[in-house]
Amino acid sequence: MPSPPPLPPDASPAAVVAIDPGTAKCGVAVLSAAGHVLARAIVSLGALEETLDPYLAAHPRLLVGNGTGFRPVLDLLTHAGWTDAQVVEEKGTTLEARRLYFQHRPPRGWRRLIPLSFLVPPRPIDDWAAVAIALKYLDTGSPA
Repeated sequence: MPSPPPLPPDASPAAVVAIDPGTAKCGVAVLSAAGHVLARAIVSLGALEETLDPYLAAHPRLLVGNGTGFRPVLDLLTHAGWTDAQVVEEKGTTLEARRLYFQHRPPRGWRRLIPLSFLVPPRPIDDWAAVAIALKYLDTGSPA
């Protein structure tokens, strides 16, 4: 599967770049200090460095969730020269990612009648999990 192109830089300044690490792919989200989502994507580990380049040049805070596969992602970031990545707790972010997904893409048709807790998004939501990691950090101001 070819990797997607890098995220296009937004005109608004990025305050937080969050990564939801995985074994084969990562969710990436870029948020402003006000918590607005500037960009989000799901990228392969191989495309992570080129995806992050435009955003980390401005030196925003880099957050990495402490879930599955965070060590290889941290190693990749360190090897690329980004040594100030902050490892943050990602407990509960998968459920929050599901809630965010359905908030931005509400169910249509007969699916509207089913409680959201019973619905499963039709695609991976690693990008929304990265948004949840960033929002959790921005709300608390700390990595935990």
